[in-house]
Amino acid sequence: MDFAQELLAAATGLAEEEELVRAAAVSGSLTDPAAIKDRFSDCDAVFFVRDLEEARRRDYPSRLASQFGGMLIMQKPDEMDGGASPWFTYLMQFDRGRIDLRLLPVERAAWYYGTEPGLTAVVDKDGLLDGLTPAGREVFTLTRPDRTAYENCCNEFWWTTLYVAKGLARRQLDYAVWHLEHCVRPELIKMLGYDRGYPDYTITLEVGNKYLPALLSPEERQRWPELYALGSPTDCARALRLAMEWFLRVAGSAGEKLGIIAPDYGSAVAARCEAILAEMGDRGPFRRRAVAAIFHIEPQPMGHTMGKCTWEAGCVYTVIICSDGGCSLARRLEGIRHRFEAKAFAGERAGELLVLEAGAGCRIAGADPVLILPKQIRGPLPEGEFFAVVANSDWFCETELITRYPGAVVLTCGMRDDDALTYASCGEDQAVVSVQRRFGTLGGRQVLPQDLPLRRQPEISRFDLLACCALLLLCGKSSQLPGITL
Repeated sequence: MDFAQELLAAATGLAEEEELVRAAAVSGSLTDPAAIKDRFSDCDAVFFVRDLEEARRRDYPSRLASQFGGMLIMQKPDEMDGGASPWFTYLMQFDRGRIDLRLLPVERAAWYYGTEPGLTAVVDKDGLLDGLTPAGREVFTLTRPDRTAYENCCNEFWWTTLYVAKGLARRQLDYAVWHLEHCVRPELIKMLGYDRGYPDYTITLEVGNKYLPALLSPEERQRWPELYALGSPTDCARALRLAMEWFLRVAGSAGEKLGIIAPDYGSAVAARCEAILAEMGDRGPFRRRAVAAIFHIEPQPMGHTMGKCTWEAGCVYTVIICSDGGCSLARRLEGIRHRFEAKAFAGERAGELLVLEAGAGCRIAGADPVLILPKQIRGPLPEGEFFAVVANSDWFCETELITRYPGAVVLTCGMRDDDALTYASCGEDQAVVSVQRRFGTLGGRQVLPQDLPLRRQPEISRFDLLACCALLLLCGKSSQLPGITL
């Protein structure tokens, strides 16, 4: 007999001996097939009694404690709460083992049976429990959210991140920690459930989210404890950043599965929190940091410019936008800079985004830059070795670019049937970008053909949106795309 069964036997024996006890049942880990069975397993029992006050005077805890080495500590939560509950509960930690015993009037048996998941009768002297069906464990099972529930989760998460940042800026660590633990992290867990429970939502987290690790990838499980390391302002700021990065990703994924577009204010709130943290001297990935590269531009004969990029440290995603001026793409990339600088998940690399604008005929030297050609230019195309070339197919021919830049990943963007990126649909505020062929990323992974639903700002040009998508994909940020606003 394992130790949990010993506890059960003791509780059952007491119920059978006591005339006041007319029925007894157990729940919790004893009746949950998925529960961990070890030396910490306890016995959750309920006695249905004729007289509640008389049963309390019988001192059942002492009679049970004598069988398990004596009472280590006991709590009476209903007494501590002022006695308003219809039952009375003893939480008993013995020297060996634990029993949680609840006393309830027999008149409440049918009601309680319908509220306590997995309740199973072990003693029934009068047929009191005959025909009663216990509540199922679905009370702990994830539920599919509707649009309102999803959007409320997003709103509560982002609203309360500002409380955490404010508390840290004021050096009120307790205030910041409280909101992270009671508001921010619970909403992140809720969104994880919305994402990982799809499509049938039969997964259960149980009390205290004890089965949550089953929803996480190995990389996520490794980082999850960082959300609980809150011992200093620096630790708390790190946990806040991780929660924000995680939520942006998971909310986008859940929204894509559910057919709901994530609210577009998340990135702006994250940037605001980062600005607040910067005021306290804590610099993080949502801030535009000084890039880990130096770019020298020198005048050359015939109006040419030369660019030389020297990497000092870290990962830098370098983008060269070649145009004759008046290009809006640089501003668009500035708005999604934080998505490149976020910490890595599932093999992605976090890095600085270095955006440079150059004219015709420039020569570029650097490590794996990406060249973007948004429109026709007056003069020769840039020279140099590029990892990839992203070009507007209204102005540039793919075969000519492949010839000029051998070895580069050439991605044409537009409305042609053979473009690498095009639109499956494009409305005023929503778009679906279609990736029409496989290509490699800077990290050595493969992007497969797929459709990506996005929010679209009405003023963004069609090419700028496609170019932003192409760049995120090339930098290995595909998981950040679904549902974002460009």
